[in-house]
Amino acid sequence: MTIVKMKLKLAVRLFLLTALLISCGKDPLEPGNLVPPTVDQDLSIPAVEVNGTRLHLETFGNPSNPVMIFLHGGPGGDSRSLSRLVENYNGYSLTDEYFIVMFDQRGTGLSKRYGNMTDALTHSIPELTLENYLKDLEGIVNLYSPNEKVILFGHSWGGMYATMYLNEHPDKVAAVILSEPGSFNSEIEDDVEILAPSLTSEAISDLYWSHQNISPDNHESLDYLLVSNLYNALLPEGHHFDKTDMIPTFRSGAIATVNLYGSDGQKEDGTFTFDFTANLNQFNTKVLFINSDLSEHLSIAFQEKNRAFLPNTEMKIIEGVGHDLVWVAAEQHIEFIKEYLIEVL
Repeated sequence: MTIVKMKLKLAVRLFLLTALLISCGKDPLEPGNLVPPTVDQDLSIPAVEVNGTRLHLETFGNPSNPVMIFLHGGPGGDSRSLSRLVENYNGYSLTDEYFIVMFDQRGTGLSKRYGNMTDALTHSIPELTLENYLKDLEGIVNLYSPNEKVILFGHSWGGMYATMYLNEHPDKVAAVILSEPGSFNSEIEDDVEILAPSLTSEAISDLYWSHQNISPDNHESLDYLLVSNLYNALLPEGHHFDKTDMIPTFRSGAIATVNLYGSDGQKEDGTFTFDFTANLNQFNTKVLFINSDLSEHLSIAFQEKNRAFLPNTEMKIIEGVGHDLVWVAAEQHIEFIKEYLIEVL
């Protein structure tokens, strides 16, 4: 699809939806009309206050059980993509034995929004930094498991997020499951062909264009355009996402997606600077990696670079799926997680 056609398609899509809402007597930019409202717009949405922000957070199971925290992909995704992991399969649910905590990371899902596209382009939104992501998770751990070690599960960027926490607090983690995680440091990241749409890609160019020509600095419009165009242009083909059983989202975070790892994870020009590996050798408990066989960018071979920083790891492979394995292969995840936790806890 040419850039002109893509821009026209985006403009028409937003125009038609806007016209429909206006014809119904609704303001398209009012919370809940174009996209779902965030927790600071609708106080009835389950939420917690940590590290000066308000996050959409939900829990499942008995709070007296060991705490397992789920970290979704992105930056810019949300916890709905992990929702099948709390379902019952063959008479078993993780909630039978563990207290599950799922939340939307700052700036995405139904959590509070920050920043604008101009600053996101240079990865300089002060609220969306690796330091703040870390402090958010530290706050959640302290809130739900102040005296006991936690279990971490992370998918894609969420696997990087879990590793960042593990690197800072190896003594506070009981077990770790990483479902096709991204890079543990900038050196590995530099060798990845693509983790998210390139800032020079046609799809991202269109998102910037829509920001400039359709609705300036408005999270509702940008988030709508991102999620409405997600499967059409933004997802890298090498991820092999299933187009018939599509991974869902509450609401994508466009600004968080473009801002990516923030000012303490990359320079203004996008050069990566992060490193989550300095203390990983202190964690001797086995870490479980779960990977698809189709993903080209976060492949099985790629994960060997990550695994090299951990003293004890195991890899499980799910065949016939891509990077959305956490959604389309949730049942296999549960089987692997159950076996792993029986072994290491």
